[in-house]
Amino acid sequence: MTEERIMGQRLPESVVRADRELEASVEEASEALAKLRWQWTLDESNPERISFSAYSRQVKRHHSLITRYARGYAIFIQGREGAVATIAECVELAAHGTESQAVLEAVAESNNITPQTARRWHREEVKDVRGAIVRESEKREEKGIPFPVEEREEHAKRIAQMKKTTREREERERIEQAKKHTAVFMSVDSRLSTARQEVKKAITELTDVEFSDEEVELLEREYEAVQGMLRLFGKALTGDSGTDWDAELADLEERRQYG
Repeated sequence: MTEERIMGQRLPESVVRADRELEASVEEASEALAKLRWQWTLDESNPERISFSAYSRQVKRHHSLITRYARGYAIFIQGREGAVATIAECVELAAHGTESQAVLEAVAESNNITPQTARRWHREEVKDVRGAIVRESEKREEKGIPFPVEEREEHAKRIAQMKKTTREREERERIEQAKKHTAVFMSVDSRLSTARQEVKKAITELTDVEFSDEEVELLEREYEAVQGMLRLFGKALTGDSGTDWDAELADLEERRQYG
């Protein structure tokens, strides 16, 4: 069937009228439902209003659904010029704010903090979680798979928890690395201090003592070996990665023994 023929076709007037009436009834029902949810959660003139959580629990509907409708109605009655025209559009607009709040709550829950604290002090994490939601949404949109708000909220919670787990693991690794670093430093410092003290004792014992030529030669070999060791230590201290330490140490030992 060509586009020209399709464009030329007309619906029966009864179908057009029925479509408009049903759409109007849906709009009226949506508006009434949104008003009810707003009246019992956000309407400050109602002294008996309750929290979103309490409302959603009692009517057995998802928290985000109640929030979207209530906040959508709040936008609807504000009547801002050039904003949105229908209650459906208002609810959709509120959904964006609800999703942002869901991201904040997911980050807050994973870190045991308030959403306000998450917004102020965990901006990068909030940004990462929101970015993950956007990427997942785009991926599903390409495949034609729906991504309702309820699933977005659960996805945000999973991502936030994964971020927390990764952060905690990295922190543990950093602490372990710091501990290892400190232990190595203390060990090396102790060995150098011991060597220094031993050399000091040797100097004290050496004073006013005469040795034979053979003894002097043996001591000079030890002295040269110590000097060689200190040169290698200097290389290791500066992070020299081009030295074959085993070969250098073996060479020093050989020269010490055989000259």
